[in-house]
Amino acid sequence: MPKLQGIHVNPVGDLTRLELFERLSNAMNGHPSADRFGFRHRPGNVRTVAIEVEGNGTPDPLERVQQVAASLGMRMWSTADASLAVLVSDAGGVFVDVVDPRFWLLHTTGPSSWLDGPLGHLAAKSADADWCWLPLSLIARMQLRGRTRWFKSDFRGDELLPRDGVRARRLKVQLEGDDADDLRRYIALRPDYAAAEALTGVTVELGHGELDSLSVAIHYRGGFIGHGARFEPHNAFVAEAIGDYSANVRRTEEQVALRWDVHDGSRATFDGEPVEIRLGRPITDLNRFAAGIFAAKDPFRLWAVPTSVGPDRIEAEVADLHVGQSFNVDITTDRILIYLTAGSCANTVFRLLANLQHRYDATASVWSSAGQIA
Repeated sequence: MPKLQGIHVNPVGDLTRLELFERLSNAMNGHPSADRFGFRHRPGNVRTVAIEVEGNGTPDPLERVQQVAASLGMRMWSTADASLAVLVSDAGGVFVDVVDPRFWLLHTTGPSSWLDGPLGHLAAKSADADWCWLPLSLIARMQLRGRTRWFKSDFRGDELLPRDGVRARRLKVQLEGDDADDLRRYIALRPDYAAAEALTGVTVELGHGELDSLSVAIHYRGGFIGHGARFEPHNAFVAEAIGDYSANVRRTEEQVALRWDVHDGSRATFDGEPVEIRLGRPITDLNRFAAGIFAAKDPFRLWAVPTSVGPDRIEAEVADLHVGQSFNVDITTDRILIYLTAGSCANTVFRLLANLQHRYDATASVWSSAGQIA
């Protein structure tokens, strides 16, 4: 990547979305024309990371992109597409797609480990940005699109599970090969290991022809790495996955959040219901469990001082460090009830679910009265 000193001309000001796709396809194939912004000549991957950005009160998403670039010490270049921008630094470049102003897609190629630090800083320090936390049910649906060639399960129950008497408080399994997922499914059938069978990452192979072949590695924290002949199938796969995720988030906010309305100055109506996280592994130590998830640190990013209400129930008013909003929670031995209010961000629910699946119970799921959400 060339140094930025002395550069004042925007080299991508006329870049269209179609040209971006062509450039990323060239990067995947090692075409010499892709030697821009850290793209490499030899065939490589395209890495895409999905993040949720509330906007921090800015109506124009590219204005928020500019703010993010400044906070990360990067430079933003606009393009011919009003929903595309390029962020560059001495370490590398990343294309930012804000066609959905709330759920951004960030694309980069070549060695991309440099991106982890800036995105981690953004998620940890910004009140309006967070990862897209993919629940296991969504990853399982993505697996149905092709054939699983690789998987990684990394379960870490040290902080939430009791110190004694629990099988597989830590379980880390990684396997590559034909029908690799069979081993994971076999583990899930074992009653003493099912709760620790968290799917952290998986590679799905799609298509069989030379032009449509594609493999996508999926990480539960909204990460995708595509390898194939063209960028378009990778982008379509990612867009469908994040589209499903964003639909679940928005549906939860619209249909479940608690609302109080006053009509004609006197008649009040109430709507909404709690979101329920069901646990297949009972909580035997409520105080230890609550202390672990309400510690105001990654990955849960929740803070509360819980109150015991009898031997089998805890109540808490919780502050979400993601957007600075508060909500109430009831925790019993087999479920967590979350009382979101109108205007709350349902990303909270999916962050809690995904991290519970990786730190307490891989069989946890989210429900409303209409049925399972995730």
